[in-house]
Amino acid sequence: MNRVKGSRSWSAEEDEIVRQNAGMMSFADLADLLPGRSALAVQLYIYRRKYPIRRVLKRPIVKLMLRTKFGDETLFTPNKAFYARAGMSSVRFNRLAQGYTQPTQDEIIKLSRALNMQPEEMLQLQDATQLDLFEQMKEGK
Repeated sequence: MNRVKGSRSWSAEEDEIVRQNAGMMSFADLADLLPGRSALAVQLYIYRRKYPIRRVLKRPIVKLMLRTKFGDETLFTPNKAFYARAGMSSVRFNRLAQGYTQPTQDEIIKLSRALNMQPEEMLQLQDATQLDLFEQMKEGK
């Protein structure tokens, strides 16, 4: 990649600040945290690195369902038959799986059936979710 005269590489610390705050802060606010970086530089860096700039849910239920079922959500590759069983498009599933939006109760039921989740797995998921909520309440979040 050709570098603009006078530009410098991004440090690991700068990268960490950007990754932690992309989608939660404006480009200008991020630039204020990074001396010598403009809002445009931050925006281009995020774009080139393909960091998500949408707000992501703290407890994405579909991601938790996939982790409960497969151990690692990246091990699951949905196909057309899965989308048909789940009754949703690939776009909708990806938004849910990436944590950009919460599913409806009906979607949770359809996804659990499409994933062939056993009642024990759903109870495990429910227990984990309730435990996290309890911990957050204890911490005062």
